[in-house]
Amino acid sequence: ALVLHADLLTSQAISSVERFSRDSQLLALQLTTQKLWVEAVSAKEQLNIQQRIAEAASVSLELAKRMEKVGNWGRNRLIDVEIGYQSARNQLMLADQAAFNARQKLFAQIGSDHWRLPNALPKPASLSGLSELLIPLEQQLTEILARHPHYSLLEKEVQYYERIVGPAMLEQWRQQLDTLLSASTNWTSAIPTVDRTKILWNHDLDKAIKARAEALRLSIKTKSDLLQAREHLRAVHTQASDILNKLQRLYSGAEEEALMRYNGMFISTWELIAKAQTKMQSELAVAQAKQSFWIALTDMRALLAGAPYAGPGSNVGGPDTNSSSGKGH
Repeated sequence: ALVLHADLLTSQAISSVERFSRDSQLLALQLTTQKLWVEAVSAKEQLNIQQRIAEAASVSLELAKRMEKVGNWGRNRLIDVEIGYQSARNQLMLADQAAFNARQKLFAQIGSDHWRLPNALPKPASLSGLSELLIPLEQQLTEILARHPHYSLLEKEVQYYERIVGPAMLEQWRQQLDTLLSASTNWTSAIPTVDRTKILWNHDLDKAIKARAEALRLSIKTKSDLLQAREHLRAVHTQASDILNKLQRLYSGAEEEALMRYNGMFISTWELIAKAQTKMQSELAVAQAKQSFWIALTDMRALLAGAPYAGPGSNVGGPDTNSSSGKGH
């Protein structure tokens, strides 16, 4: 992928903001590539499962035709099986197209097809193995903001202008702000403003207030993104783990019981096929849950590395190589 975006490596980043802008674009490139890889592997895994589902539907159809031919079944029952077969074939065609599209998107991103996708995504690690959720949120927030040059510049501006303004004027400002906030419940359509005549107002105080407010907004936005990313990762991990640890064991046990009962002629071939199809549907749910987990984990790791958080369900897209170099101060 870097070959297609080599221009990002040749740009001369001088200031910390320019370096951050360049690194952010490289990080976005890495994030997009990883998510496209996850989607391509998951699409391949789901295609393999849909092929097995279609094969089972084909076996059901053949058996139904024989039953109808010898007179054990009526035409209506055969039609029901034919509809199920056509539905399985349609799902297979959709899965095949999705796998092809995902692979082509990955090819367009990387610029090469000299690679081979694994057949399935790995199972999620246990929660105890996810450092992204074990590290305290406040520690993660501090580390992200410490690497953010815009936040660092704002903090320096705040310190610089507040030192010029002095503690007395800052205290006057805080008292007026507290007065406004305490009366906020009584505000109607007209929102009051600060009475500058009561403060020895100057441009340095104005710049200090703006820098402090902007730094606070950035800190709160980053913390909110972290909370969302952590909770989403925890939720999709729980979902994937539940399906893997509960449903898969349940259907595996049911399949073993069905085989034993079938061998003892306690259940019919149709019941055995139905249980196998149910198990394959659960495998499809597992594949989809694993995809959601790995996408969420990729987003979380990118956020911790300094990338913006788009939120769950965001579309995968390439890096914005035409973005601005950042706001300077």
